[in-house]
Amino acid sequence: SVLSLSDTDRAETVLRLFVEFFGNGQDGYFNAYRLRDRNSREIKTTGPIAHMIVAICNYESRRSGSQASYLYVAENLARYLMGEFWVEAENAFRFTNDSGEANYNLISTEQQVSAYAAFNKLFHLTQNTEYASVTEGIIEYLRSAHYTVRRSLLGRIFNSRQEYFHTGREVGSNSWISGFATDIG
Repeated sequence: SVLSLSDTDRAETVLRLFVEFFGNGQDGYFNAYRLRDRNSREIKTTGPIAHMIVAICNYESRRSGSQASYLYVAENLARYLMGEFWVEAENAFRFTNDSGEANYNLISTEQQVSAYAAFNKLFHLTQNTEYASVTEGIIEYLRSAHYTVRRSLLGRIFNSRQEYFHTGREVGSNSWISGFATDIG
């Protein structure tokens, strides 16, 4: 993506247009939009919002002083995730904030890793300890949900016999949801 490249001029243009078309992140972003009318085409989920935060942080760390800052957008997105997706009892983000969505009560392993990267980058840019607390919570979730003394972290996340990753757990449950990424083998 443009935002992962070192070309900050192109990244600045994309960010400017994104904010102009879809807002400053206070209400999060949907996973996809129809450009013709700017209507959403998907739900909002943790992973893509976290990826946008990472992209903005990458831009912020490389931009020149004369280029526009979009750190406020990343922080708006972070506050949105913390307010709408964070499940305090789990120390993790739910898959979506749409309670009518089938995956509303899912805590996705993959999306926790994305959120960890986003909040870690934000903490290092801003030194805001709220972001560090989120990363610590995610690590605690991953340790409690995916680690045992006898088996490694990867051993709990990946089922090597059947060659799939566990998707995650239901909120308030220790039951695994399996069968994710079955194309590994």
